[in-house]
Amino acid sequence: MSSFTKAEGAKIVIKFTENLIGDVTGKEDPPVGGYVETEIAQNSEIGGQTYDASSYTSYPSDNAFDGTTSTYWRTFSAPPQWIQVDLGEGNAYAANKFRWYVSSYRPNAFNLKGSNDLIAWSDALVDDNSPNSTGWHEWEFANTTEYRYYRWEITSKYSSYIYVYEIDLYADLAVGNEGAFTVTGQEPLYIQYPSEELGELVDSDIQIDRVEAYPSTPSQMILHTKPLNRFHNTEGLLTVTYDKNLGNLQGIGGIVDNFSVACTPLDIVRVPNPSVEPENINIALSSYTIACTPITDVLVGDGDYPTEDARFNDTTIYQWEAENVNVSLTDYVIDLIHIDDLNP
Repeated sequence: MSSFTKAEGAKIVIKFTENLIGDVTGKEDPPVGGYVETEIAQNSEIGGQTYDASSYTSYPSDNAFDGTTSTYWRTFSAPPQWIQVDLGEGNAYAANKFRWYVSSYRPNAFNLKGSNDLIAWSDALVDDNSPNSTGWHEWEFANTTEYRYYRWEITSKYSSYIYVYEIDLYADLAVGNEGAFTVTGQEPLYIQYPSEELGELVDSDIQIDRVEAYPSTPSQMILHTKPLNRFHNTEGLLTVTYDKNLGNLQGIGGIVDNFSVACTPLDIVRVPNPSVEPENINIALSSYTIACTPITDVLVGDGDYPTEDARFNDTTIYQWEAENVNVSLTDYVIDLIHIDDLNP
């Protein structure tokens, strides 16, 4: 076994003693690991999602996909109005369930459509209605077609405006041979800045996103790691274990048996660990200007004192018993300096 594109820690290549046959992904119907209901509209492991709407007033479509019911997409425009998700290039899934959270200014009748080109749209739900009540409302629907774009078209409303607080979209994703692999190693808890001194080594599980055949080399296959769990800073051995009871790999000699193989990745480029908290950062201000503006001038002793902003400056010393002053910073630069590189 050897690592591939080691500097990014993104892929692991496994070389067998004989050629593999059949579907190495394990996702042919039925998939070896079955299906798992997965939220796809705001899933960092899928990545690449963007959001859009036909119109919005101060509160854009992204608010309906930010994981909290305290924000919302809002439009004052008359229906029909729509809000949609783009799952990203190369990401098309057969969604079959969604829910949304509504509170004030609820949508009423709506359609849910799917597309792969933003031109041709197919119906997933037609002329359905959202209840006139606050809370989560959920729909399941029959759909086996994979779409990149999903659009909720709201055709009527209960009151003056349309607010949608949150939308979750689900698909049953096939679990293939990625579920049969376990990849482990050790990574430093932090990397000291700027000395790059390593912190305590901790066990790390590197999650596999998908499995594919190696191009033009039937004796090899590729494990793609999930973006947030790459082995950037692995120290020493990286161990790959395969469980034949969870997979369906076959070679020309028969079913691939259980195995566990270790190797030491080379040329690893140290980067901040994206999955450990907290991150210690020095924050400093530089190149700033301090402006002081008097609010109330109280005189102590004899002499004149400023009554206008123009007469208040840092070259004259004024003596006041109680001076209320506005202090503001302008033209400043914020410098962020890592102490422990844990979570950029």
